[in-house]
Amino acid sequence: MARLRHAARRLGLLALLSAAAVAPAARAHERGFDAAALEAWALAHGGRDAPRTYAYEGTVYDLPSGRILATLDGWQLARAFPGGVADPGAWYVVRRAFLLYRAPGSGEILAHYPDVRASRMPVPSLSIVRYVLRGDRLVPTAVAGVRGAIRDVSLPEQLGAAREDGAWVFRRVLTPPDPRQKPFELTEIVAQPGPSGAAPRIRFAMTKVADNWGFLPAGGRHLLHLSWRPVAGLEALAPVVRRLLEEDAPPALGTLPATLDAAYGELGLPRPAGGR
Repeated sequence: MARLRHAARRLGLLALLSAAAVAPAARAHERGFDAAALEAWALAHGGRDAPRTYAYEGTVYDLPSGRILATLDGWQLARAFPGGVADPGAWYVVRRAFLLYRAPGSGEILAHYPDVRASRMPVPSLSIVRYVLRGDRLVPTAVAGVRGAIRDVSLPEQLGAAREDGAWVFRRVLTPPDPRQKPFELTEIVAQPGPSGAAPRIRFAMTKVADNWGFLPAGGRHLLHLSWRPVAGLEALAPVVRRLLEEDAPPALGTLPATLDAAYGELGLPRPAGGR
């Protein structure tokens, strides 16, 4: 029965990937973003008045066998900032995050993300993503890293927004420029606007080739399925994640800059006038 459940789940994920590869682009064309959708998108990724904590959990499957190769646990701290008078109409999402890839059954930590080559928890990085409208398209630009090691992040993505049963439904298709590493990503976010307090539901699927991920079989093709949800505090995280945050991780991992200017300052960059 467990094998049947795993097979059904794997088939469902594959159907999600194949069906959504075309649908989000069509939906983005039929219903583009507007200012309300942009605000809802940004606030689904982080708190506006204070940082929001998220818990990650997921599974890495071998394709096409469906065998479980690793499980994932992780954490994210994120905040959304409006551009304000300096950058009217734009929204920024500032975040820190990490994932632990773990051996099925034993729970042994196989690798850390964002640096899967690190034997210990890597130095915490910070990312800043700016979203702005061009017509009815949502255009992102981003920087990420630590002071002295900053990179511009290319996001060749297609984003679609729709209203369904009073909620915002966002779908993102990401087709990275190097198909040998991450051929396809799909994210779906369902966010309830207004004062209801309902947490956004977020799921993520990605196919990948593992040549640069030493803990996975070389040359294989794998499917990563990940969900993340807002949580009230560290007690809602997986014990191994909570222990890292409380005992082993660099102190900066548990904090975010209080302002957008401070976030750029942490990266050693001036905040661009009028956005990036």
